[in-house]
Amino acid sequence: MGKAVQAKLRNRTKNESADIALEKCEDFASRARGLMFRKEPQNLIFEFDSIDYNPIHSFFVAFEFDAVYADENMKVVQIIERISPFNAFIQPVQKNKFLLELKVGLANRLKMSAGDELTVVWEGERDGR
Repeated sequence: MGKAVQAKLRNRTKNESADIALEKCEDFASRARGLMFRKEPQNLIFEFDSIDYNPIHSFFVAFEFDAVYADENMKVVQIIERISPFNAFIQPVQKNKFLLELKVGLANRLKMSAGDELTVVWEGERDGR
């Protein structure tokens, strides 16, 4: 399991941002675990190996969360709000490269919608991805 790091999540399209703790899920084990077995909501970012319809589930997740799918340029392709615990299969409708699993309400607070361009600036960096 990775460690959450301070980052600024920016919606460049709407000029909104939030300073959050964000954990990178970069390898198979961290991507497979995601939010499972955690006691409280956390913000995660996944970079998948390929651009595809990358489905998720919420088995063994004890809380609701928001899912924000983005393409290879971090352009939002789909937002699914308030995913409930123990959901067997959540299938995105658009191909994606990135997934942000966020605490409920954060996507709304940043006024995210499909087509918005996002960046993540990690603590100590100047520019984002």
